[in-house]
Amino acid sequence: MDKSSDLTFCVDCVILDVEGTTTSIKFVKDELFPFAASHVKRHLQDNWQIRETRDDANAVLRQAEEDSGENLADVGNDNQDCVIDRVVKLVQDMIAQDRKVPCLKNLQGKIWKKGYEDGRLKGHVYADVPTCLKQWREDVGVQVYIYSSGSVAAQKLLFAHTEYGDLTQFLNGHFDTAVGPKTASESYVKIATSLATPADKILFLTDIVAEARAALAAGMRVVLASRPGNAPVELSDGEHFPTVSSFADIVLVKSRE
Repeated sequence: MDKSSDLTFCVDCVILDVEGTTTSIKFVKDELFPFAASHVKRHLQDNWQIRETRDDANAVLRQAEEDSGENLADVGNDNQDCVIDRVVKLVQDMIAQDRKVPCLKNLQGKIWKKGYEDGRLKGHVYADVPTCLKQWREDVGVQVYIYSSGSVAAQKLLFAHTEYGDLTQFLNGHFDTAVGPKTASESYVKIATSLATPADKILFLTDIVAEARAALAAGMRVVLASRPGNAPVELSDGEHFPTVSSFADIVLVKSRE
């Protein structure tokens, strides 16, 4: 792809989506999600004596209660094995439905942590990502952040344990849905405010059109990522976003302001 003016940006910060942008959707769907689903029971059993684990289980039950309107018992009021089995079923259903709720993302991150640390999991990033992250940080001098529906803890684990080594040295920080939904323009306004950077000096990369629209509405510059396995992009009449298949297609110039 030609490095045209359409792909040249004068910015101070870059914000990257993960799934479908830095990282293969296939890795998330076929490796991370099944790993969490198959290891959630062992995680709960092995760590049930820790208050934090029981709190995590309670958060799942509260989410199910909110979803269904049913009044579910607290984990302290039922047989441990029964509670664990119930939470496992709820978690596996949430994973199958690709829910973005915090209780699931939090629990998944803790399950993945052990997998990354013992080498059973290696975070996937596309081959252009390590080189571009290094170039953007060290040569161009822009700051690089991650904004994903996955928890901040899960983001850090993925980028610390990639096939290319630890990439967290090239990241300035992380955002998750605690700042707000990724399809809400207010979330991007909050991020720009927290970075003390004008929105038009921030470039956001994502594969999701609804997220691109939200970031654009907040005043950010936006590029769509077209990676293998991504869903087809459907734009409205007259709508246009620059699109790249590799981060190397993008030319960054550090803002002088």
